[in-house]
Amino acid sequence: MKKLPLYIALVFLLIIIVSLNIKAVNYRNYTYNFWEEAVPAPQAYTPYLRLKGQDFGIDDLNNPQDLFVDNDSNIYILDSGNDRIIILNENFELRRIISEIKKNNTIQNLSSPRGIFVTEEQELYIADTGNQRVVKVDNNGNYLDEISGDIEGEIRADQFRPLKIAASSAGRIYVVARGVDDGLMVFDIAGEFSGYIGAPEVTPSPTDIFWMRMATQEQRARRGRILFVPTDYLNLNMDWEGFIYGVVRDSEDPVRRLNLAGQDQLKRDGFTEPVGDVNYPDEDRYEDEYPDWLLGPSRLVDVAPFQEGLYRVLDRKRGRIFTYDNDGRLLYVMGGRGHYKGLFRNPVAVENLDGLVLVLDSRDDTIQIFEPTEYATLIHDAIREYHLGLYNESYEKWLKVLRMNTNNTTAYTFVGRNLFRQEKLEDALLSFRAGQNRGGYSRVLTEYRREIVAENFNLIIYIIFTIILSIIVISKFRLLQLFRDKFLINIDQESPEDKEGNKLQKVLSGLIYARETLFHPLSAFWDLKHEKDIGLMEGNIFIFLVVATFIFVRQYTGFIFNPREVAEINIFVELASVLVPLSLWCFVNWSITTLMDGKGTLKDIYIGTAYALIPFIVVNIPVTVISNYLTQEESGIYVFFIGIGIFWSFVLLFFGMLSIHSYTVKRNIITFILTVVGISASLFLILLVFSLIAQMMGFVSNLYLEFTLRYL
Repeated sequence: MKKLPLYIALVFLLIIIVSLNIKAVNYRNYTYNFWEEAVPAPQAYTPYLRLKGQDFGIDDLNNPQDLFVDNDSNIYILDSGNDRIIILNENFELRRIISEIKKNNTIQNLSSPRGIFVTEEQELYIADTGNQRVVKVDNNGNYLDEISGDIEGEIRADQFRPLKIAASSAGRIYVVARGVDDGLMVFDIAGEFSGYIGAPEVTPSPTDIFWMRMATQEQRARRGRILFVPTDYLNLNMDWEGFIYGVVRDSEDPVRRLNLAGQDQLKRDGFTEPVGDVNYPDEDRYEDEYPDWLLGPSRLVDVAPFQEGLYRVLDRKRGRIFTYDNDGRLLYVMGGRGHYKGLFRNPVAVENLDGLVLVLDSRDDTIQIFEPTEYATLIHDAIREYHLGLYNESYEKWLKVLRMNTNNTTAYTFVGRNLFRQEKLEDALLSFRAGQNRGGYSRVLTEYRREIVAENFNLIIYIIFTIILSIIVISKFRLLQLFRDKFLINIDQESPEDKEGNKLQKVLSGLIYARETLFHPLSAFWDLKHEKDIGLMEGNIFIFLVVATFIFVRQYTGFIFNPREVAEINIFVELASVLVPLSLWCFVNWSITTLMDGKGTLKDIYIGTAYALIPFIVVNIPVTVISNYLTQEESGIYVFFIGIGIFWSFVLLFFGMLSIHSYTVKRNIITFILTVVGISASLFLILLVFSLIAQMMGFVSNLYLEFTLRYL
């Protein structure tokens, strides 16, 4: 038998070593970019342990419902189905089990407890749901106090069903109770009820208000109960600063960070709201194609704050844990739905333990532990050092993060901040641009612009002086008029022979005549139809310029004002976005005005529309150039001039159609409205036809597939 060459043996040895160090995971990590697209990212956490009751030397867990880690790294598992609390040390070794509460000389049992909170003194608050109370015990299960729900005018004792609980260092107790939809119940240090905080606001839509006013008194009362009852809290937690993190059911803002007054202080400055997944199959459209757990938005059930304002939220629907920074930027995602290690069937609680992540699964009766990879460790260390003022150390770690993941926009933001501090303004602008951080880009641009102006002040003054002087000279000596008289034909006085021999000059004259439409629309559009010999060529040129301007605006609008992904602009889509609405306008307007005694032909409408769109060209090109030098604080300037261009074009279009069709103002308004309605109906029919064609093609494809599988 021949021996393997040495280099082949070394390659095999290297493969074996690498494979032993690879920790495979059954889920993918990703983040969302500025356009809410899921982009891949390195794994932040990998499964470390998957523990059941047998691993602690006890019988299996039964429907566990809550999890807590105290300041001494002790782990508390609320084993609800067995009516007990399991306490582990930081090495996941059993310390004790609390299955009975000792009160004087009596023994009390828990009944279907759902929530637990442990204070710095290791006193336990337990939401003893079945016993309709919140009970406070010490670390050995000795009774200390309890809160019942016998609150006059609010709730009876037999209706009190506490689910989750938290307590502040000052002794205030916050309770999530079943059937209570006024927010979190608050009890003082003596256990007396003091009110509610954090009730989510419910804002009815104008449609809801209209139907409420139209309904009868009985209908109004019934509908009002549906519309105006706030959604209730599902879970809560407390950070080291005393802020209450809450998870709200069926809300646009499911995560809250409440101060003592109940005001939401959570920052939401990320590309997506802290709601879990934002890109998912629609429930109505894909109901038959995907399992239920893949459809629709996330269902957040727990939140766990940790260092420097970071927090994790747990999505029970898809079994994912989303980690956000204190500004609401998504850092990474881990976990998933399934039966294997690292996946969950029904996760109910998430906690942090010295860099590890603990997740409790009530269906598998397990607790899973995840450990951070180098990627997550770098992110956490970089954020911590930044908050400690160690900016250079943080900067170096963010650079390492970028080397591992160029999709990490948060890293670009922190790198940009450090470069700004070092006064490397051009590099900072590039970094903020790569991170799609328009606020940071605007702040740097303000300083960069000031620096450029200071360095080139004399040159700027010279350019301004030259422009003003050129305008004065052109106006004084009437250079434009001389050019027109010498090189162009006067359309009013040209003979038939001139028209045949000077087509180019005629077109140029027609283009220059556009100046009249800008400032004298009524007479100019009348002349376009009755006096001037303006052809399709001039209209086509202006439409071409409109299309070119539209593409120019899409491509070169300043970064601050341009939310589009410039690299993926499709020239054909941009062409269609101009030509399709233009074609619909011309054909629908011609169809309607033909029935309403309009005098304009399809050609007249097309040419008139082309001339009416000239302000779009005149305004948008300079505004687009200037937008690259404006900051967010100056966005009003940009919006103002864009609005002027749109309004100007609309006015010209209105007066153009008025002159072309010889309408009164009233009839012109009616035809405008009917044209818009007609365009909407046309688009609906076009989409319906395409939808029917797609369904028919799908039917034929399925029929062919069925035939080939069955008979061939």
